[in-house]
Amino acid sequence: MFKKSKKVIPNIDTKFENLYMSLYSNHLVEIEKLRKITMWLFVSTFLFILLLILVPIAIVKILSVILFLLSLFLGFFYKRKYVHAYKNDVIKKFIQLFNNKLEYSATTDDFFIQRNYINANFTNEDFTNFYADDYIKGYLDSSTFIRMADIKVQRIVRSGKSSYTVTLFSGIFAFTTSIKNINAQIKISKNNFNILTNSGSVEMDNSIFEKYFDVYSENELLTMRILTHDVMNTLVDFYIKYNLPFEIVLSNNIIYLRFFTGKMFEPKIFGKSLDKDLLFTHYNILNFIMTVSNNINKVLQEIEI
Repeated sequence: MFKKSKKVIPNIDTKFENLYMSLYSNHLVEIEKLRKITMWLFVSTFLFILLLILVPIAIVKILSVILFLLSLFLGFFYKRKYVHAYKNDVIKKFIQLFNNKLEYSATTDDFFIQRNYINANFTNEDFTNFYADDYIKGYLDSSTFIRMADIKVQRIVRSGKSSYTVTLFSGIFAFTTSIKNINAQIKISKNNFNILTNSGSVEMDNSIFEKYFDVYSENELLTMRILTHDVMNTLVDFYIKYNLPFEIVLSNNIIYLRFFTGKMFEPKIFGKSLDKDLLFTHYNILNFIMTVSNNINKVLQEIEI
């Protein structure tokens, strides 16, 4: 599994800057108020624990326990309010400002997303737990209908009487329909991460692309025709610019993508509530999905399958 890389955020474009400033001016005060209340309540629980441990006086211990439980209860109460406000005000508004044809929901149908994730066949690893939330759907442009969610895929490993959980993937999973059925499967992975064991590796005639990615397919000729230099350069440029590992699967008439971002669309308690770098990551993933889908569809229009 990839580890989340520390990203160096490049120059932010005007569209995102305007989008961010709209969120900042309309939601910062209320969101920051909830964040600070939540933060100080959780800090208080820690201080009451210290008081309970360090002060031997009975009455102080009793008061410390009461105040600890009260702070803990209020902390979780305000955290729920904070998360709800962040997702239903900030993230929902962010998605609408990016593209008013997109719809956002904090929850989704886990089974529907899981079924499509299995169909993508990114890896042959079995999993035990599958979680999905932060569902986005709609048209990125006139022809690209996207569905995406923040997912976590885990496997429970049992060893004797004990067990532990391994996270196989945590990040953004997205899928969209291509304009043609390629009647094949093509997988593009960050190199040195073997996502496939039953299909052959395809060597592409682009040394820079080969430096970063591996391609797997049983139809080498079709793969070479679809992954043009423009398509390959788009993938390389995104990875180099944002240092964000991702994988793409073209399977029949569906384009699947997953991004190793870790948990997304979650507010920070100890940090900025409107994290500009985090929102810029969301913004660029959406742009990238649109660009890749359009590039692949453009190629498919020009070739016969």
